Amino acid sequence: MTVVGSVRIRAGHVSEGAPAVGIEQEVAAGMGPARRTEFCSARALAHDALASLGLTAPQGIGQAGTGAPLWPQGVSGSIAHSGDRIAVAVTDTPGIFIGIDLEPVGAVPADVAVSVTTPGELADAHSRSGLPLNSPLLHTLLYVAKESSFKALNPTDGEHIWHPRNLHFQLTDWEEHHGTFTINHDLQVQGHWWTDNGYVFASTTIGLES
Repeated sequence: MTVVGSVRIRAGHVSEGAPAVGIEQEVAAGMGPARRTEFCSARALAHDALASLGLTAPQGIGQAGTGAPLWPQGVSGSIAHSGDRIAVAVTDTPGIFIGIDLEPVGAVPADVAVSVTTPGELADAHSRSGLPLNSPLLHTLLYVAKESSFKALNPTDGEHIWHPRNLHFQLTDWEEHHGTFTINHDLQVQGHWWTDNGYVFASTTIGLES
């Protein structure tokens, strides 16, 4: 469990036999075996994260038409999955919005990374991190940071389509396996990133003081 202010972050693995409760059973019933296993694993991890706040979701954590999780009233959260890894971020503090994302290092092709970043962003991240401009880690980090920002921003203005290049990424702290970043936006967007067993994770919060 990672704690960032009032936000609880959990990361785990997709596993067979994860339970589903309430509405989750109905949602999972319409999925194929692999997707159902992924969905139930992520929901089980989400229940663990809620429990760390002293909260429960006895009716289950449903799914909106967009695929976003439907949290209990008063909760903001985000779920991400890629390969055999899953991650969840939740908070019950009013006025905070959260996004989380993850990808394996190298899963983001260079051309995709270039399409969602500006040359200035990439050069600045290269300078602050010391990584080569063509580093798979650097490309993956920028991608998941922006994806997590999309998820955090969506509840604040669901009608707006955010172009990745309009969300300017800047590293604010760099260590070998973790650090922080900001996203230049009208709202205060703060992010944390870390690596674990070949994956890059990024969580973003709006409304949380740094």
